[in-house]
Amino acid sequence: MHDLGVLRDLALIVGLAIPVVALTHRMRLPSLIGFLFVGIVIGPGGLGLIPEPDTVSTLAEIGVVLLLFEIGLELSLSQVLQWRVSVVVAGSLQLLGMIAVVTGLGVTVGLPVGRSVFYGALVALSSTAIVSRMLSERGELDTPHGREVMAVLLFQDLAIAPLMLLLSVLAQTDGATASGGWGRLMTGLVAMTGLLVGG
Repeated sequence: MHDLGVLRDLALIVGLAIPVVALTHRMRLPSLIGFLFVGIVIGPGGLGLIPEPDTVSTLAEIGVVLLLFEIGLELSLSQVLQWRVSVVVAGSLQLLGMIAVVTGLGVTVGLPVGRSVFYGALVALSSTAIVSRMLSERGELDTPHGREVMAVLLFQDLAIAPLMLLLSVLAQTDGATASGGWGRLMTGLVAMTGLLVGG
């Protein structure tokens, strides 16, 4: 019965999104604006046509998976491998630079270092699904700036797991617990590196 409810909600979203997205195209706006508008209107904070937050979360995950699958069809492994220098250089400069700037501002206003780094990570990360979709709609995925943006987004995606491990360590206040957290961080980084090389 739950599955039928999800199918009904999907049908509702598609039925309402089609005219709204058509309108955004007529207005020369990205279709994502139309999708976001429909989601706000029919979600728990709007008309409540889909009242359960858990259902909204499930539908959002399905949407992101389908969106990334579509973008994946437009990219090839050889293209991504050609970006490897941009991924490492531009990606690390963007991510680490933004974290450093926000951390510096946070410490200046009196925030703890761990919390400042957390805010820096939040500001530094972008939505690959949204940005890549906008580039695809504008036909800019294969342009020089589109490739640089995708390289940075790819680095951000790869950095999420190490960032989560790092933030969990910074959240520890007890010395012994923190030292165990650093060990888990190093183990996680080694395991991730092995998976990337093996992959």
